[in-house]
Amino acid sequence: MLVAAALEHDPHLVDRRVVAADLAAAVLAAAVAADGHVRDAENREADARLVTHDRQDHRCGTTAYDVDRDQFVVRQQARHDRDDHPLPDIHEVGRIERVTRAGTEVRDHYGRAGRCPAVITPRRELQDSTDPIDAAESSEPTLANEPAENADSADPAEPIDRIEPTDPMDRIEPVLPIDRMELSELIDQRDVGMRRCSHLDGRVRPRHRPSTAGSARRVAAPCGRVTPMFPNLFSPLALGPVTIRNRVVSSGHDTILVDAGVVNDALVAYHVARADGGVGLVITQVADVDAEERSGGGVLQAWNEDCVPGFARLADELHARGTTVFAQLHHGGRETHRLPDGTLPVTVAPSAVPNERFLASPRALDAARIRRIVAAFGDAADRMRRAGLDGVEVVASHGYLPAQFLNPHTNRRDDDYGGTPERRLRFLRDVLVATRAGAGPGLAVGLRISIDDASFDGLGPDVALDAIGALDADGLVDYVSVVSGSSSSYAGSHHIVPSMHHPAAYVAPRAAEAKRRVSVPVMVAGRINQPQEAEAVIAAGQADATVMTRALICDPLMPAKAQAGRTDDIRACIACNQACIGHYLMGTPISCIQHPETGRELTYGVVPRAATSRRVLVVGGGPGGLKAAAVAAQRGHDVVLHEAESRVGGQALRAEKVPGRAEFGGIVTNLEHEARSAGVEIRTRSTVTAETLDAERPDVVVVATGARPRRPDLAIEGELPVLDAWEVLDGVELPSGRVVVADWRGDWIGLGTAIALAQRGRRVTLAANGPHAGQSLMQYVRDEMTGEALRRGVTIVPFVRPFGVDDDTVYLQHVLTGEPLLLEAAALVLATGHDPVDGLLRELEARGDVEVHAVGDCLSPRTAEEAVLDGLRVGSAL
Repeated sequence: MLVAAALEHDPHLVDRRVVAADLAAAVLAAAVAADGHVRDAENREADARLVTHDRQDHRCGTTAYDVDRDQFVVRQQARHDRDDHPLPDIHEVGRIERVTRAGTEVRDHYGRAGRCPAVITPRRELQDSTDPIDAAESSEPTLANEPAENADSADPAEPIDRIEPTDPMDRIEPVLPIDRMELSELIDQRDVGMRRCSHLDGRVRPRHRPSTAGSARRVAAPCGRVTPMFPNLFSPLALGPVTIRNRVVSSGHDTILVDAGVVNDALVAYHVARADGGVGLVITQVADVDAEERSGGGVLQAWNEDCVPGFARLADELHARGTTVFAQLHHGGRETHRLPDGTLPVTVAPSAVPNERFLASPRALDAARIRRIVAAFGDAADRMRRAGLDGVEVVASHGYLPAQFLNPHTNRRDDDYGGTPERRLRFLRDVLVATRAGAGPGLAVGLRISIDDASFDGLGPDVALDAIGALDADGLVDYVSVVSGSSSSYAGSHHIVPSMHHPAAYVAPRAAEAKRRVSVPVMVAGRINQPQEAEAVIAAGQADATVMTRALICDPLMPAKAQAGRTDDIRACIACNQACIGHYLMGTPISCIQHPETGRELTYGVVPRAATSRRVLVVGGGPGGLKAAAVAAQRGHDVVLHEAESRVGGQALRAEKVPGRAEFGGIVTNLEHEARSAGVEIRTRSTVTAETLDAERPDVVVVATGARPRRPDLAIEGELPVLDAWEVLDGVELPSGRVVVADWRGDWIGLGTAIALAQRGRRVTLAANGPHAGQSLMQYVRDEMTGEALRRGVTIVPFVRPFGVDDDTVYLQHVLTGEPLLLEAAALVLATGHDPVDGLLRELEARGDVEVHAVGDCLSPRTAEEAVLDGLRVGSAL
């Protein structure tokens, strides 16, 4: 991993972020050997210190960076000038492994590369000062490395000597491959940099994808400093007769918060939280327009008058906060899988073409029913107008009914609604005409459409682009919202809510194609999770507004933080999909594994101060312990967190090592920042014993000691190695030959370990205890990981459990029939669940002399979602 830290206008990096936006880039670097790699510790000449000044609006102080010549670990020391931050904060930044004459090379865990010129002040230039921070007041950072014996091989003609800072905008030269569509081809390369880092294993890892940040303007910050801003993202945008205050959009997404299809208190509170956070436009979740077609129990209805009061209340609440609100009008056609009572519906479509994913066999619509559906869109728009909403959006995306009419694979009619591209467009054209009539001149009318269904039977880009061009020419739309994917197939559905396997902003080039076809504004969705990414997309002219729905699920205050220059404080979405779309597919209300307050705003929307401040000791720095500590500190308690390892994170430190899931490590960075910002004191390499408790004398102890891998009883008769998945993910080598991975839980551990081994060139058999690999994972993530495993040659055997091993064989047993299955193998890797590490918990409960609570796996081994929710509940109750 090639590492460097780039600073956003000399920012304070207490939470170790790397941000790009009008950079005055400062980079830690070291001299290198002839091959460009780091020399052994005793030969390193990089004992240097970089000093910079904090210019963030929410903190005032200075920050120093130091290279530890023994461990070659870059650390930072931040000293605050304010009285409420009297002591320095010291954090590990990461490791530097390569620098060349042209500058420090950077490569993240996705293989994306960039280069920053080195800017460094050697320690020898500061040695006369007793305080390196004070010395910085009169010292301009420069690079002045003395070449070592073989360091001149970089370029004899231009030795590394001194490189003075140049134009800050010329300091970053990124390469950001965006899958098959290159975002970097369309944006100014100087404006892109690395986002905040998560320091989980001694290497610098992006907290999320490398982000982009267009040319930033500066405004006066509250403390008199200047702060980078986002001039395009936070400018108003006209959508027909309506103007939104900024270009951050929360798109229509199912929450399962509604009651009987109408807006309720929970849904209002959910959207109000995002309006309070500064979102420009909220588009409500899909509202069915047809009483004969209902998408499910958690969907809003727009087909009768009962919906009007709830929508009116929602509009009033959001308008009071300056947020514009649209309704999303929907008919799923054949893409309807369950009725509210759990039975299968009689679905309809242009033609009787079955659906692969939901196994629906629809009835072909007759002309009379088509006319009723068209009229229903107009009636629904009229209800939204009377409810006081600002606009409506017709859903022609993801293979729903309007897309089914456009698509020649699903529309095999030979009448006025099929047979030619123009006739296949008629249904959508009629729907928009009716919608405009119902909405009236004061409401905006938009269209959401998939430019590429990414499905074997999906709508192709050419058809979609021709359609929006024709509809724009007819003056029927005020904006177009571009997405990718289709509900109809397993492969296409991945793109409805793309996971961390997909690059940031990967649909933006498709939006650029749409902009070339229409005269109205274009919105785009597809893993745009940070304001830097959104700003770059808009600045590049790829879209006029960015859909950032999961970013707002994870951090409702994201827009306000970004506009205030507090990008360090943004809780970045890691695209795990577990509690947002994952909850929807389970039929449960929306949430977020990092921010369980989402969907629970009525219960946890406000963190009240405790009546009495108490001393709280948290044992364990995994996600659950960090959340409990953060919330307890927010309530005014004095909180100390003890972590036995060298850094916090727990099992998330291993989860990020799974191929394609490196962003999962962002949960640690986010929660650690949340805890530190709340005032939690974090002590690493600190084991809590009875003596510790006697010395600390806490009022409350929160035990979050996690779990260890479980080893089932196996018949072992030989020398075949038996390891657990943690060991494999930590890099333990296995003997050559086939490896069997026994997967009991069906989550990311077994499937991810199999993929990791396959990537190392190993032959792998995944022995799944259940019906298929990844059965416990959210469908989109499961299917993507399973597809990757199959591409890597992993053999998947379902319904088996491990029974024993001998010298060269793994013995499995079929869980249904009990019959044996023998596999020749060189090693067995166990992903067979966990046992709680609960010794301290049981000891404290037996003592009974202190209030004790348990969170996470020490209570019962589950997932990060439950651990963080446990932490929220316990912290809120203290």
